[in-house]
Amino acid sequence: MNNFEGQESKLDEEKKKIYENPNDDPAVKEIERNISEIANKDHQRVEGRLGSDSLEDNFKRVSGQQWESFLNEYPEKAEGYRNKLEPIKSAFERREKVNQLNTEGEQKIERSPKKDKEFQAKILGAKDFREFWQAIDDNGGVEGSQKHYEPGELSSLVARVANGDNPKLLTSQFGLRQKVLDLIKLEKLQAELRKK
Repeated sequence: MNNFEGQESKLDEEKKKIYENPNDDPAVKEIERNISEIANKDHQRVEGRLGSDSLEDNFKRVSGQQWESFLNEYPEKAEGYRNKLEPIKSAFERREKVNQLNTEGEQKIERSPKKDKEFQAKILGAKDFREFWQAIDDNGGVEGSQKHYEPGELSSLVARVANGDNPKLLTSQFGLRQKVLDLIKLEKLQAELRKK
């Protein structure tokens, strides 16, 4: 086993390791840090704009997205902490509610061209990330050409693209990729103007 394989093995072990106290887990600490940073940045960016969320509402939205992302990235940890951390328990409950709605009476949520066009209009018409995330949340995520993207997963991907990762991480369905790139450019421009 070479050094790289040993490091990869340690990463895999850490990804599954359940801590006695979940608050000691670096992955939990990272999510909590992300929630605080993203919620505060989002709130500062839109504070005072007509219709902007309060810091508390923004925190709840970001928290839900981030914990959903945690469930996807660390399924073993999430299951182990399910009854120990309220935000993880809530994320599981939201997921189970969506699954129940999707399968009750064998009725799946049906996509229709009309609903898809309405969703695309909301995405393309979003003037800022608040409106963008509201459209994503209202739609329950995005159905890409290859898979369904939950809001938490999209949140992580958008953050990665905003930090310089390849935009092709995002689906181009509904004009989503281009809209995210446009909103990132708009935010950078607005930040530059505020500095002047």
